[in-house]
Amino acid sequence: MGLVSTPPEGGQGVIQRQASGLIGETAAQAPDPGKDRQAERISIMTNSTTARVIFDATTEGNLGIDAIAQRFTPGQHRVIFNELDETGGHVWDWDNSAIVCKVIETSDFAEAQRLHREAVIASDSHAAAKLAPAAEAFGDDLAAYLRAVNTEARLSEELPRHGTWIGALTEDPAHWAEMGVKTPADLDAYLQGCFEREMQKEMMAG
Repeated sequence: MGLVSTPPEGGQGVIQRQASGLIGETAAQAPDPGKDRQAERISIMTNSTTARVIFDATTEGNLGIDAIAQRFTPGQHRVIFNELDETGGHVWDWDNSAIVCKVIETSDFAEAQRLHREAVIASDSHAAAKLAPAAEAFGDDLAAYLRAVNTEARLSEELPRHGTWIGALTEDPAHWAEMGVKTPADLDAYLQGCFEREMQKEMMAG
């Protein structure tokens, strides 16, 4: 699944900075009213008994999602906590990727859902965290994996936030069968292929 998002063209409240690894630091070093909210959001995960931290920017600095991804454990669900600006939007790194401040893993999907949900509520922003279900954990159960992947979309409907829309994948197995997608692994491969083709189009257009 693609974990690196792309900043909007001319978006409001977007902050870009060089990789410093200091959570909440803005390019202008101005007071950030969202810092307390962000601290509350990040502290949520300490309430978990099953999740483990695989990356923490407060002690390691900003590694970037590609470096962090090398630590991912197959079969483990992840919650990726993003740094937010004062508007509740992403903070963008020098390479136009969203800055990650903490990543946790757990084998308990319900726990991952809880941590993701509470992060969104605490920060009042769907940009606060990314829920990444592990395809391997669902075996050949494509229907269950699709429901898991669509968790963020359902939450955005349940807890609407201004300017936020998260699209959902169809959960119709007939549709996916026509695409040659029959398992969670097939779906991941299909979506990754779509992502790579879109990136190639952007590179050619740019």
